[in-house]
Amino acid sequence: GYRDSDMMGRPGNHDPRCFWQANLDEAIGRLVWLVRRDRPHVITTYNDFGGYGHPDHIRTHQVAVGAFARAGDPAWYPEQLAPEAGGSGPTLDAGGVLPWAPLKLYEQAMPASLRQTMAERVAALGIQSPWQPPADATPEQLAEYEAFMAKLLVPDESITTRVEIGSVIERKWHALRRHGKRRRRARRGAGGIRHHHAVIPRGGQGRLGQIILRIGRARDGRRPLVPDRKSTRLNSSHVALSRMPPSA
Repeated sequence: GYRDSDMMGRPGNHDPRCFWQANLDEAIGRLVWLVRRDRPHVITTYNDFGGYGHPDHIRTHQVAVGAFARAGDPAWYPEQLAPEAGGSGPTLDAGGVLPWAPLKLYEQAMPASLRQTMAERVAALGIQSPWQPPADATPEQLAEYEAFMAKLLVPDESITTRVEIGSVIERKWHALRRHGKRRRRARRGAGGIRHHHAVIPRGGQGRLGQIILRIGRARDGRRPLVPDRKSTRLNSSHVALSRMPPSA
């Protein structure tokens, strides 16, 4: 594992034990091994901004994109591969793995319409909303704020897939509450937005995982597919099927 990377420019971000300071090729290799072992059809990750700029999330994006590209290529990390695949690792019977190319890479996304929804809900509670700029913001601060929001949010029409997560929504909120201690330590800005996860509606958008298909492959693992801009909606059974072998 790795230590938390804190936020950019803060002491924890310089800790050589944190994820942000990890060797990128080594970290990708660790995920490549998991992909080859577990053979998922789908990988999801953060966008290149890490959701809200968190270094661990940015590094997660870099590692996931790298693993998606490398896991199916036997030239990468041959020491993981069984001799049956031309590698120098243990045999298949002894736990060796084969190359495996996942079919789809998705990025988690926050639709721009959620900003207005959240602003209204926070305002109804009578508290300062991080989803709107401060009333006394200078032109420079307004520009900085909008630039941040442009990285945080995506146009609603760019969402390609919506996953129904109602069956696990309470587990999600439980995890966020357990994460609350760290959220309370966060500074204003991105930290303020994390502070208000609790007011995301439990119904509607709050029951959907909204993601964007960035890369798709045909089942042979080679031919790229152009993401279909027509939005699809998945449920938990579709997600479970993503881990089944191609012949299923």
